[in-house]
Amino acid sequence: MKKLLMHSAALSALILVMAPSNVLADTVTLKNGDIISGTIRDITQTQGLHVQATFGQNMLIPWENVSDMRNAKGVSLPIFAPYRQPQSEVYVAQPLTTSQTQRFTQTQKVISNAVTTYSLDDGAPTNITAPALTQNIQPVRAVAPAIEEIVQNIDTTPLASTPDIGWLGAVWNGRATAGLTNQSGNTDSEAYNLDAGAQARWGERHRAGISAEYDFEEESDVTTEDQRQLDLGYDYFYSKKWFSNIQANFEQDEIANLDLRSKYGLGIGYQPFESDELNLKIVAGPSYITQDFTDGSTEEDAAAGWDFDYDQRVWGDAVQIFHNHDVDFPIDDTNAYLLETETGVRMPIKGGIIASAQFEYDRDNEPALGAEDDDAKYSINLGYEW
Repeated sequence: MKKLLMHSAALSALILVMAPSNVLADTVTLKNGDIISGTIRDITQTQGLHVQATFGQNMLIPWENVSDMRNAKGVSLPIFAPYRQPQSEVYVAQPLTTSQTQRFTQTQKVISNAVTTYSLDDGAPTNITAPALTQNIQPVRAVAPAIEEIVQNIDTTPLASTPDIGWLGAVWNGRATAGLTNQSGNTDSEAYNLDAGAQARWGERHRAGISAEYDFEEESDVTTEDQRQLDLGYDYFYSKKWFSNIQANFEQDEIANLDLRSKYGLGIGYQPFESDELNLKIVAGPSYITQDFTDGSTEEDAAAGWDFDYDQRVWGDAVQIFHNHDVDFPIDDTNAYLLETETGVRMPIKGGIIASAQFEYDRDNEPALGAEDDDAKYSINLGYEW
């Protein structure tokens, strides 16, 4: 009898060792109350989870059926909502087909614009063919130790910060510079140069800009320059690089006998580059120009022309070079064209403070009576950009 009890105890211990244990198994609780014990082989955001049950069957369980999921240590694992699944479809746990099994076990190169899962058999990432998520895709921490090394090696560099939304719900950037010279002695002279501009962005579609400039120079109590300019513009992007443009420009130049020049234009724009490092923009289209002169005469012309704006940071962002120009040809007299250019460099100093040196060249090929065709100017300014 004693030997029989000893044999029974040994047999019971052997059965306990060989029998599957829920304590050492992953568990998945379904919404109908059933609990499936086994090993979770794969976790995907779009398909569900692949479970090898303790009774030997491979199962693909959609997220629609899962109410709770825990690893062998009892730690709760994340449950993802079904991804673009028809609400009328009924989900049930079902064995994996041969093609599904191959799909979960085949190792492929990770594609950045696809949904990525991790195979827990060998710890290698696998690509699941599914619509790409537009938001951040977070890797799943699963139950096998091999996955921890994969998760630790994932690039966790934060995405670029979202630009701050400012006045009128737009993202703003701009620049303001000023230059001043004052000379006394044999020659008394003073000169001012003020230049400011700002640009607002509303998402990917809308952009508006405003800029203003004032130049004044006086030598021995004689005014040699007195010019004011205001530019307004709006762009509507119907693709990433192409946009429609509306603009209005106003200019006064006392020395050129120009009381007011007004230009209203429409155009098609192309911007292949737009970033902090490189910007290039071209706009072409028709415009209507009115010029009121100080002698009381007026000219009105329909014109065609283009604007060209370029800037680029070089030498490790130490210097920004730029060139802008716009030209207009009156349709009835193309020889009476108007040209304005600006070329120079900007250098950051500290905390948004910049220094700039630039050369401006303007030409009115048929100016007002008594005015010069050409106007050239050099300036060195200090300013601030944001």
